[in-house]
Amino acid sequence: MLERNIDIRDHFPKTIRQLGRARFDLAVNMSGQELPAGAAESILEWDIPDPIRFSYERHCEIRDEIERNVMALILELRREQRAPAFESPAAAKGAVNHHDRRTQRGHLFSKTLHPGEKARSRNSAMTLA
Repeated sequence: MLERNIDIRDHFPKTIRQLGRARFDLAVNMSGQELPAGAAESILEWDIPDPIRFSYERHCEIRDEIERNVMALILELRREQRAPAFESPAAAKGAVNHHDRRTQRGHLFSKTLHPGEKARSRNSAMTLA
């Protein structure tokens, strides 16, 4: 990983049990084992071999495959966060979409406001009349 300027000397694999009560929106499972129910809101299964069992060259190929998959996942998640190009039924009824920049588990909050509802964020407050 140092080839990628990533220092992992202080990192180690963790089991779901070791993570305690941590909650996740998304987990990527590369273990080939079934994760316990409730491990994450959504679980992606990636069929990727454990690189520890292979030569250095094969290890690097697997590392690169994981990197490509992670980058593709990031792009997919970003596409899902974009607002739709059409007017939603809620917007047609006078509602607006308010984006709160605070994050929870790495995701932006988004709430549709209906007339009379209030939205507050650290930097602003608004009411839809």
